[in-house]
Amino acid sequence: MDDSELPVSEKLHKFFDLFETLGWRTDTFLHHFFVKDKDNPRSHRHRRFFERVLNGKDDHCIAEILGAWWATVDQGDSTGMMYSVTVPFLEIRTMGPALSSFAAQIIEEHLLKEARTAVRETSGLHATMTSKTEHGVIEWADLGASLVATTKTSLQTHQPLTFHYMSMVAEPHHRKRKGELVICNYRPPELVGLFSGDLFRVDSTVRSRPTHFLLLISLEMEELV
Repeated sequence: MDDSELPVSEKLHKFFDLFETLGWRTDTFLHHFFVKDKDNPRSHRHRRFFERVLNGKDDHCIAEILGAWWATVDQGDSTGMMYSVTVPFLEIRTMGPALSSFAAQIIEEHLLKEARTAVRETSGLHATMTSKTEHGVIEWADLGASLVATTKTSLQTHQPLTFHYMSMVAEPHHRKRKGELVICNYRPPELVGLFSGDLFRVDSTVRSRPTHFLLLISLEMEELV
């Protein structure tokens, strides 16, 4: 029988035997196949195989492999390092904590990048404090009546991932009533995501004002002399 016609299990054993002959382990192969090494530049043949994998031109794509890795993760991991944003993911050895921390940390990096873009003077969320600003601070009233609409538009334009997560966190859990799904229509998630709200009274009318949460994440204060 030609080797190409062997069962998958026997093909794998041939690879394992080859690794032993080369003095390699599976992680050694994966490292040299994927990690760029200036001391061992990729050959033309290596680049060809490498690019086929990354470009999804083979039968099995990277997403499928990542999904298979994640499926093996014990979600009750007791290391306390799942989704860590304090320990660099490259320092984490086990599968679950490493994958989840990698995801958390690259998302954190992207959210910060979005925030820096959102507070540029041309993005609509830039507030400037001058030496003439009363009390030396910017109040919510200084930002204008169109704050909610402006902020929502700017978030959707310059911080789409941030806006998505804020909306998902703010959206109430849908419940079933008499067998029918009840969707909340008095607490729109996009608005709750922007402002959690503090209540205050104006002329016997209870109103709400935005908390400082959005200001902290979306506005840059620049002091001008």
